[in-house]
Order: sequence, then C-alpha cells, then structure tokens
Amino acid sequence: MFLLILSFATAFLIGLLVKAVDNIEDIFRKNNKKMFLIYFSALFGLIYGIGIAFFISFWPLTFTIAVGTLIGLIFSKKIDAKGHYFGFLGFIVGVLVFVPIDYFYSIGVVEVILILIFVFANLLDEKSDALQSRWKVSFFGLRPFLEIAALLVSIFSGKIIIWTTIFFFDLGYNITAKLFKNTVEK
Repeated sequence: MFLLILSFATAFLIGLLVKAVDNIEDIFRKNNKKMFLIYFSALFGLIYGIGIAFFISFWPLTFTIAVGTLIGLIFSKKIDAKGHYFGFLGFIVGVLVFVPIDYFYSIGVVEVILILIFVFANLLDEKSDALQSRWKVSFFGLRPFLEIAALLVSIFSGKIIIWTTIFFFDLGYNITAKLFKNTVEK
C-alpha cells in the first residue's frame, strides 16, 4: 500500500514539476532579466526526469507510457527549452541508474505496440489545439487522447497503474497550471 501511495505522489510531483518548467520558461521568454529562473527550470527538469525513471523502476508497465509520451513530445517538438532538455537528460541518467538492464531484454512486441499507441495518443494531444480550432469541438481542448489510451490499455490489461499514473500526473500538472496562470499572463 505504501508503494502505491508513494507512486501516486511521485506521479503528481512529476506533473507539477513538468508544468513548473513550462511556466518558468514562459516567464523567462517574456522577461529574460529573470535569468535566475533558468537554474530552477534546469533543476526541476532534472528532478522530474530522474523521477520518471525512478517511477518506472517500481512499475515497469509504465515504461510504455513514459517512452511513448517522450517520443511523441520529441516528434511534436515540445522538448523545446533548457528545463525540458535537463528533464530528458535526467530521464536517461535515471534509467541507467534505476532500471535494471534485464528489463530491456524483456521488451517484446506487446510493449512496442503499447509504446506506439502512446506515441500516437500524445501526438493527437499535442495537435488538440489545432483540432479544436478546425472542428470547433471543445472536447479537443481537454487533450484527452493520452488519458483515453491509458484508460483503455488499463482496462484491457487489468493493470490500472497505467491510467492512475497519467491521472495523478495530470492532476499535478493542472494544479500547477492554475497556480501559475496569473504569473505567466503578466
């Protein structure tokens, strides 16, 4: 039970830090006199990258959603700031430190298919703004595709940790977005 609670808290914290990096980078772009913010962005990025790898070490099933999302973000060019570069670096270092090497030998066709599903879902999420503008459907504004894919995979596999991971990540991400909203708009 403790591991489960720790996992939810970790996913929440990772979501919080990812959005904090986004917002810090936005503030820096608007006012580059606040140079010290870049150091926080880099630190938070490093922490969330290592945190994702640490999470995977306890829940190997979440490797597919983490890697699928990361690949989707690379393809959509959303890893576009120093803090996120450090997040990517932290993830690579964290995987090398926390994830046992024999885990990679057990990656098979099912895992590759799941990664591809999550890549596609992430790409759809990143295109949601364009889809919403084009089709005038507010559903796309929710960026629901990764969550829907995670829920379906969890239902079909019987492994709810995949969906709860993205749920708690999004909870942290969205709370941080609300907290930073007025700061970024100024």
